[in-house]
Amino acid sequence: MGRFYLSKRTRDDIKKAIPYFEKATELDPNYASAYSTLAGALLLLTDSSFAGSPRDVERSRIESAINNAIKLDPDSHEAHASKGFLLASYDWDLEAAIENYDRSIKINPNDALTRNWKAWSLIAQKRFDEAMVEMKAARNIDPASRIIAAEAGLPLLFAGKLAEAEPLFREAVEMDSNFYQARYRLWYLLFVSGRHKESEMELQAMRQLTSDEDPFSLGLKASTLAQTGNQTEARKILSHLEKEFESGNRVSPMLLASVATLINEPERAKRWLETALAEQNDYLLYLEIAPEYKPLQLEPWFEDFVKRIKNGPKGS
Repeated sequence: MGRFYLSKRTRDDIKKAIPYFEKATELDPNYASAYSTLAGALLLLTDSSFAGSPRDVERSRIESAINNAIKLDPDSHEAHASKGFLLASYDWDLEAAIENYDRSIKINPNDALTRNWKAWSLIAQKRFDEAMVEMKAARNIDPASRIIAAEAGLPLLFAGKLAEAEPLFREAVEMDSNFYQARYRLWYLLFVSGRHKESEMELQAMRQLTSDEDPFSLGLKASTLAQTGNQTEARKILSHLEKEFESGNRVSPMLLASVATLINEPERAKRWLETALAEQNDYLLYLEIAPEYKPLQLEPWFEDFVKRIKNGPKGS
């Protein structure tokens, strides 16, 4: 049941999955996979893809689950993969993360999720070709995984090879048109390609899968409006989302920064990037290559800000 909810890949479903993994550790305290999968689920709650950050889960809680798994089974590939995720998310130590992913892959070359996670770290290092190799391997290992299908084209997208990436995103939507992550990635491809009328249509399809007040969907709407000549409405949505954030509701500061960038308010974007840095939002690792932030590269403060990211969360 835990794996079922985890596979749906929404923040609410990840939260539903965690108690099942915890129950599994209670029913069988010697079951290493229950601990390692629990660690993976907790880590996903910190993932910026789900509007999370390391502040959402105590590091010690994740480390305890990983250590229990390794103590029970030193060759637990899942545990070593989760350790890699931990190092990437909490420390921004991509080299150490990749070392742990490689250790996991050496133990079990046929775990698709490990290769998917490794690909993300490679993308952050601009090693796009290597990331694509891992994404292809993940697809071959688990062709039925919706999340792996949804993310298969990301190395190509971040490398600027949009035409090559598009068929992969469309395949993911064809696999399951009701899978939000697949719809979102296709929207993203269309949006960064400048095909805003098509991205508007995709956004309409996405809104059928969530509420009209969902902060993430509102952010995408504001982004689309900003690029289709309706910056006034985009600003209204951004102001609304900023109030939601200040009220304590879960809104990604990286999303707010991207909308501010698109309405040509770089200093406003910088304020939200600073907030993202304070909460160690892992999407900052992709700031240099994410197309939505490209206009910020012309700002005099951008280069120094990137250096702070490369110093890691403790050095920032």
